[in-house]
Amino acid sequence: MNRYAVIDLGTNTFHLLIVEQNRQKLYQERQFVKLAENGIEHISAAPFQRGIETMLHFHRVLKKFDVQQVQAFGTAALRTAHNGSAFIEEVEEATGIEIQLISGEREAALIQKGVAQAIPATDAHSLIMDIGGGSVEFILANQHEVFWAQSFLLA
Repeated sequence: MNRYAVIDLGTNTFHLLIVEQNRQKLYQERQFVKLAENGIEHISAAPFQRGIETMLHFHRVLKKFDVQQVQAFGTAALRTAHNGSAFIEEVEEATGIEIQLISGEREAALIQKGVAQAIPATDAHSLIMDIGGGSVEFILANQHEVFWAQSFLLA
């Protein structure tokens, strides 16, 4: 059976989720990396290294579970830090994992999809707020669509 993984590279934490094709969860891990430990405009040396080491660890876990497909998403810290692209390049060189740098709006849309799968279906409008380490997303949506979304950078 095929195995898939999602990696969320947040400002404070990196998350790894591995599932089988039938959506059965096989593995989940959260590592506190704190990329913006010394400010969101620059990833300083210690958090940069923690992030690389975490991604190397995740890569070993992916191999252990024989994961066929990986999607990795970079959020606020990697969007904002002037050396975020250098971090992304170093991860890809070391692990082969391609990190998609997503906009705040795309992040909000993915949050809505996660909430829609986690709570019982309803057509009622809801306000979803995701407080992250580097940004806050507000999403007005129902189970089927996003009506409005905004991402605010926390500096």
